[in-house]
Amino acid sequence: MSEEVEDVTLEILRQIRDEIRNTNARLDSTNSGLERLELELVELRADTRRGFMLQNARFDNLRDRAGERDRSIEERVAALEERLGRLEDAQLAREKS
Repeated sequence: MSEEVEDVTLEILRQIRDEIRNTNARLDSTNSGLERLELELVELRADTRRGFMLQNARFDNLRDRAGERDRSIEERVAALEERLGRLEDAQLAREKS
């Protein structure tokens, strides 16, 4: 091989080496970006999980309060129905006499 061919071959090999180094540097940068995104995703999942737990607690509280109110209303309606029944019975008794 002539010296000129060797020089060109060496130059091409150096360029390939430099490009590989540049590619590796870009891959390192991409990997650290991905690691940051992974950490943010983990934090976001934890925040979302906490948010859902808080919402579930709020819904449970609302359901319990609505249930208590519903029971209270049912008791009041039952008492009113009983009272109305007694009033109707008294009315019927007066009408018969």
